[in-house]
Amino acid sequence: MKRMYNLLGELTVFILSLVLLINFAISFTVKERRHKIYLNCILTVLVSTLLNMISIEIITYFKPEYKIIGTIVTTLYFLFLTSPGVMFATYIYEFSSLKKEHRKMVYTLLYVPYLVYALLVLLNLKMGWFFRYDEVEGYVRGSLKYGTYITTAIYVCIAVGFVVHNRKNLSRRITFVFGMYPLIAMSISVIQFFFPHMVMTGTAVMAPMLMAYLAIQTDLLDYDLATGLMTEKYLARTLNREKKKTENPVNLIVVSIENYYTLYETIGYSESNYLLFKIAEKISSYFPKNSYHLSTDRFAVVGNNMDKMRENILKLTEQLKNFEPDQHKMYHVDIRSVGLTVPGNAKNYNNAMEMVSEMLSNAQKDRRKNENKFLLCDEVYEDKLKRTNAIKEILERELTVDSKMYQVYYQPIYSIGKEKYMYAEALSRLLDTEIGTIRPDEFIAVAESKGLIERLGNVAFEKICKFISENKETVKAVSVNFSVNQLTNPHIVENVLSVIKKYGISPQNIIMEITESIFIDDFESIKERMIKLADAGIIFYLDDFGTGYSNFANVVELPFTTIKIDRSMVLSMEGNEDSRRLIYSLISAFKKNGLNILMEGVENLTQDKLVREAGADYIQGFLYKRPISEKECLEVFKEAS
Repeated sequence: MKRMYNLLGELTVFILSLVLLINFAISFTVKERRHKIYLNCILTVLVSTLLNMISIEIITYFKPEYKIIGTIVTTLYFLFLTSPGVMFATYIYEFSSLKKEHRKMVYTLLYVPYLVYALLVLLNLKMGWFFRYDEVEGYVRGSLKYGTYITTAIYVCIAVGFVVHNRKNLSRRITFVFGMYPLIAMSISVIQFFFPHMVMTGTAVMAPMLMAYLAIQTDLLDYDLATGLMTEKYLARTLNREKKKTENPVNLIVVSIENYYTLYETIGYSESNYLLFKIAEKISSYFPKNSYHLSTDRFAVVGNNMDKMRENILKLTEQLKNFEPDQHKMYHVDIRSVGLTVPGNAKNYNNAMEMVSEMLSNAQKDRRKNENKFLLCDEVYEDKLKRTNAIKEILERELTVDSKMYQVYYQPIYSIGKEKYMYAEALSRLLDTEIGTIRPDEFIAVAESKGLIERLGNVAFEKICKFISENKETVKAVSVNFSVNQLTNPHIVENVLSVIKKYGISPQNIIMEITESIFIDDFESIKERMIKLADAGIIFYLDDFGTGYSNFANVVELPFTTIKIDRSMVLSMEGNEDSRRLIYSLISAFKKNGLNILMEGVENLTQDKLVREAGADYIQGFLYKRPISEKECLEVFKEAS
């Protein structure tokens, strides 16, 4: 019984390490360096424990013929005995150190004591310094019998050194756990020393490792290990909890690093991570127990007094303008913050994040708000965000081919050469909704921000194809606006041609209007798709020329037949002689390259005269026709024919 009791601790450690090893082996996190090191920790514990149990069996039931096998097994055991200490010290370094420029040097120095110890163990085969097997006495300890304790103590001290040196990079809980490692390991080693019959060498290593594992896994639920702040999950769980009527709403401020990705591209991955950690440390100094890391470039703080919180956030914003994370580097950190209450301004955490994103996006677009570094959600913002969400819900519901609220209107395009209306541009409309008729610029902006713009374009295209199909004798062609989102879809060619085939119309019935923004996206891929569509018979117009992205070389490289000159250039022609000459020259250059010119936004007779003098082939604008319904459009084309 005594022998079984002696091995019970080691057997328990063996089973436990085997379970942990299997758990880590099937985990995707093993791919990370520190998890691989922890995996090696468990593996060395498993092997050393197994070798220890075999060695004890040989010692207990020793026979002269077991001498060689006993020497080999016990030598391997001694080699593996201190290796978990080496691996765990390495793990603590990898886990706690943010800057790892000296990783190779640290690793080299870490393994020096173990290599010296391993050399002595191998020399033991001849010298018997640690142990030997006597044919009469059996297992006999040597003069260096305490060498394993000394080597283990060295690595315990190294581990403590790493914890102390990097304590600012660790949460309090993790610091405490790693700090307990030497106390636990040494305490169990002392018990082993005074009670040799109690075999606890595996327990001495496994106990602190298991404690670290459980603490870290618990910490991962509530703490972000990269910054030491609490996680978004914890904040979301707190704010999504249904509050009692007597409880006050939580004041929430979200802090956004507006220029983080610019900094990232400038200083790289490691340095930007270090900068994030130092920013988190700064935020934590103002809000010690109420700081959260939401995403790479966003933090959050909560509190009871919004005025005091705002004051601290503005101080923080000012301090981070020229931030020195250490003595040798300075960074300009651009901070913008949004304050709101939950519940109150927002119903819950998810709703709050939608409102925050909307407010930050609006602030970036609005130059007047661009200088405002703290945005407080008031009734105006609430109403605007509620309207945005209402429009989003309407779009999600009404973006169907058969919808009566989402309709396509048509603005006829006048041909100067043939003196009649030849084509029409399709324009989306959202009419008679529960919040009234919604302006196109408003619902299109919502569609873009809420990821619905491609769906809107696809539904509009199908409605247009259906309209042409039902009126083939009257409608020659319709120009359709296609967004960059649609063109970046790798299946755009098949999708467009399949819809055309579905409604039994010709590709020549479709004019695809592409804005200049294609020139700042994946130009080559879009060019390839445009050429395939053009080869199938689709006609291409370049829309809104003159708003800033395109150049002449790009325009002539793509299969455009017509250039639509933006209304802003028409207005420029009306008011400035120099602009007029420049635009006339530009139009002349396009026409020499075989391109037609369509002038849009013509609203008065003066503009009409100027665009005709400039050499326009087509005119579109309120002077000729406003956007009209399908029925009215058909009447216009019937008159023209």
